[in-house]
Amino acid sequence: MNKTETKLTTKRLLLIPISAKYRQDIFNEFTKNITTYMSPQPTGKMKDIDDFIIESLDEMKKGTNLQLVALDKKTKEFLGCVGLHHINKKAS
Repeated sequence: MNKTETKLTTKRLLLIPISAKYRQDIFNEFTKNITTYMSPQPTGKMKDIDDFIIESLDEMKKGTNLQLVALDKKTKEFLGCVGLHHINKKAS
């Protein structure tokens, strides 16, 4: 199931599919401080962000992952990324 049109809203947040529109925001915020307990670690290369976005969209089209950007609902300010992975598999 294609997840590229998924949108979630709360009182204060808007969660929409990742896109190249947010590549600079993602690049700016994907720092060593933010990713201390994450994998992969930032490389400082925009190409890696572009590859992440392309791969995320491909996986969303396949229905395996959901990768969204979180925005302030009123201002549309970028707040971060949210990802759910392996959503096509049952948990054991």
